[in-house]
Amino acid sequence: MSIRLAQTHDAEAISRLSEQLDYSVNPETCAEHIAYMSHHPDVYQLLVLEKDMEVVGYMQLTVVRHIQTQSYVEISALVVDERFRSLGIGSKLIQTAKAWTQELGYERLVVRTNENRERAIRFYSRGGFRELKKQTTFQINF
Repeated sequence: MSIRLAQTHDAEAISRLSEQLDYSVNPETCAEHIAYMSHHPDVYQLLVLEKDMEVVGYMQLTVVRHIQTQSYVEISALVVDERFRSLGIGSKLIQTAKAWTQELGYERLVVRTNENRERAIRFYSRGGFRELKKQTTFQINF
């Protein structure tokens, strides 16, 4: 297994993996996002994990800057192919996230998950994360 920065040619795999968590993003849009993030490495890290030359997981790390709090790193996305879950891939990605956070000098690593994703909640709890709060998300579509 190896972890590397995502490249635009990974868009198809990332799009496919996103669908496993009910997020629909077409490969073209995905490639645009990858290109943008690659030009801002001080804010984004989009990593893929390969096993036998196949992308079987990805993780997006984002530096979050709010005026009212200290900046921190957030795991904006973490997906492991359902065929390869419970093999330590997610844990390997989390270790990479922790290392990048510390390397940049941030003191907090945050992750959010939907409260109905019980398996993800258990995974993050085992990884040392503690529940901070529950929120309600509002959105307006235009």
